Amino acid sequence: MLAISAARRSIAITNPYFLPDEGLLNAMVTARRRGVRVRVLLPGAIDHAIVKKVSRAGFEPLFAAGGEIYEYQAALLHAKTMVIDGLWSTIGTTNFDNRSFALHEELNLVVYAGRSASAWSGSSRTTSRAPVPSPCGSGSGGRSGTGSSRC
Repeated sequence: MLAISAARRSIAITNPYFLPDEGLLNAMVTARRRGVRVRVLLPGAIDHAIVKKVSRAGFEPLFAAGGEIYEYQAALLHAKTMVIDGLWSTIGTTNFDNRSFALHEELNLVVYAGRSASAWSGSSRTTSRAPVPSPCGSGSGGRSGTGSSRC
């Protein structure tokens, strides 16, 4: 959460199971209010329907703050990365949920180097050619499509 709270320009998260708790969600919304661009890339299809419903139900505060949430439609998305300001990055096995943070034995590599962050951001841009804005939420600007009825 410290990296998210310290972000000045951008936060890019790719994760298959995105269920931030209230503290993480508030940190992302607060970052957005500071002018930080917040982008989240999620799979369009998830193997656990309940996870999809629960995660999509929590999107509204991030949409309302101007966050961007995209769904990757082309294939399975199982990447777990985060890049902050193009300098700090992490990649590993951790999902963005309390269960993964508290119960599972997860392993992530954290790198503070522009070259690595740039490479991971580049792969995120390549991956993000196929995503579409999430249809969940009721924000404006095309971020949320037609509302939450399709979630």
